[in-house]
Amino acid sequence: MKYNEFRILVKDQKTRLVTPSKEMPPDIFEVTEDPLLKKVIKIFRKWLAEEDNKLWAGEDVEIFGSILFNTIFNDKMARDFIQEYDKIRRDKDTTLRVILEFKKEASDLAIWPWEYMYYPDSERGKGFFLAADDQIVLVRQVSIRIDDLKKSKNLNILIIKSTPTKSDNDAEDDPGTILSEEVIEKIGDLKSSIAEEVNIEILESPTKKKLVDIVKKFYDQGNQFNIVHFIGHGKYVPSNQKTMKEGGYLGFTKEEDDKVISWISDDAFAECFKNREPRLIFLHACEGAASQSYASFRGMALQLVFSRIPGVVAMQYPIKNGVAINFAEKFYEALSKGKDIDVAVQSGRNAIGLYTDETHNYTNRDFGSPVVYLHRADGIVIADEKPPDLVSVDTTTVKNVCPHCKYPVQIGQKRCSNSNCRHILDSCPKCKKIYSKTLAYCIFCDYEEKDGGLADPGTSRDIPPDRKLVDRIDIPEISKIKDDRNSSQGSRNIN
Repeated sequence: MKYNEFRILVKDQKTRLVTPSKEMPPDIFEVTEDPLLKKVIKIFRKWLAEEDNKLWAGEDVEIFGSILFNTIFNDKMARDFIQEYDKIRRDKDTTLRVILEFKKEASDLAIWPWEYMYYPDSERGKGFFLAADDQIVLVRQVSIRIDDLKKSKNLNILIIKSTPTKSDNDAEDDPGTILSEEVIEKIGDLKSSIAEEVNIEILESPTKKKLVDIVKKFYDQGNQFNIVHFIGHGKYVPSNQKTMKEGGYLGFTKEEDDKVISWISDDAFAECFKNREPRLIFLHACEGAASQSYASFRGMALQLVFSRIPGVVAMQYPIKNGVAINFAEKFYEALSKGKDIDVAVQSGRNAIGLYTDETHNYTNRDFGSPVVYLHRADGIVIADEKPPDLVSVDTTTVKNVCPHCKYPVQIGQKRCSNSNCRHILDSCPKCKKIYSKTLAYCIFCDYEEKDGGLADPGTSRDIPPDRKLVDRIDIPEISKIKDDRNSSQGSRNIN
């Protein structure tokens, strides 16, 4: 399978760098805020997070998805996107990888529900959900450089099953009973179907000490967990909480009583894998988990990636166990075949979007619940026998290589020689190493191209108004927004 890239780098609240393909330099866009649409998206996010969510009409999901699309894509960006999309539609062996890359300054935007983006209906005909198209892979990426990790020939999975039933605080309700057995059984089925490729360890009633011990023991035996699948509770502590530091927490168990919950922070969790980091952490709240677990996992997924975990998958909204099982089956099946993490997530999304009892496909939140954050697009967990779209090159004796595909290049070379890459290259003026102008920043140091170094410097394009979409949403929560629409000022982006 070949992959084309459409990359959007969100640098901060206003600045977007868009690279329609690997062979094109980035274009810069400055966008401004639309307070009205910000309120609409807030309502959409609130609706998605409701535990006993009742469906609106299927069109409502498409409308909200269209608004999300238009917070990232303006007219020119949308034209560039659909041009690249049409190319891959004519070539069934090519997939378009849509990369939403977020700098830390844009962390609040990074946790928006981009998996529900919908290319709007137009004169072309009916639109579509990006996360549901079988020739598109939608992935969130963060701008952090990490060293290449060793790829295993096997799929080594550590399942952390945390099911405490008592709170450690009289002021908090006891955690619910988590129904995890079906999900674990389905993951275990992989071992019987492809036993030589899948190793599964289960850690029950986890404490930090137990986790560190099992990771170290497995590593000392010459192995490494490339996937850690956490099943349990989570919570988010706001900044006004005095007893705990702001951030996301996972529910482990007390050393002295495994029925009592013990909260550990996202950074403490990441430190349990120091120098033995898995390639992927899966945060999974099964049926019975507190509703705040999903809110916690949304933010924690991003923070774990910033803590140098290469990839994190999380369920960002409540789903039934049957849906989770369908996703897990397709996800792990794809990983066991050497597929990239984001491709495996897309396979799972398609399974839960298409194979449901709903009258129409993709009319509820389930297909958009799985979210994936990666350090880079090629997030392979296990080694494929022969990667089809990269040239095999021994780079151990080569001083300069393409930062994207590791193909050897020369100082002064303006484009990667690998016909499957072709990234535009230059020499970093700060560290003198080769960097990709397609990405517009150097992965080896903190150098970033400024406006003067980008194509069409100084270009400023506002995203066009989209308020007719709001008129089509017929729910009570939108009424006040409609009434305030004429008095709303400001242009078109959402922060």
